[in-house]
Amino acid sequence: VVELRFDYLPAINMDEIKGLVKLLNVPYIITVRRRDQGGLFSGAEQERFELLVNLIKLKPAYLDIEADVDPAVIERLHNASPTTQLIASVHNFKKTPDDLEAVLNNMQHPAISIYKMVTQANNSIDALRMMAWVKRVTKQCHVVGHCMGEAGQITRITGPFVGNYFVYAAMDAQSEV
Repeated sequence: VVELRFDYLPAINMDEIKGLVKLLNVPYIITVRRRDQGGLFSGAEQERFELLVNLIKLKPAYLDIEADVDPAVIERLHNASPTTQLIASVHNFKKTPDDLEAVLNNMQHPAISIYKMVTQANNSIDALRMMAWVKRVTKQCHVVGHCMGEAGQITRITGPFVGNYFVYAAMDAQSEV
């Protein structure tokens, strides 16, 4: 699976994007991430939602959206492409919350297929808690749980063994991952 981060583009040309996705012979994830969640999209939310609606019409395998998006927007995206699996994401750049189950419970929506939680590991215990949480909740739903930071690197390595639906990795050495 390849993630296409359209929030990194200075401008969106739908004709060029249509040509790009026709070249892909693997499933792909479309993401247009807000700045407060680690992305580069700086436009208005309504503009981002309209862009997501246009992008989901390309029928990607997955579309990654923030978990706090209005449920009506989630429904609109799901209705625009019922075959696209929606990923609800939460990013916490400061810590790994004490109650990961509560965070997951707040993310619940019937149109969501995969729940992704990425948190900052301030120590190895945070990383262990994330791995234990992933292992526990994969019996209930599809999840991706990773930790950022040096202490969190192990969560990306062990992800497949504890049941992560995906494991994210970078294509170049400059990435923080």
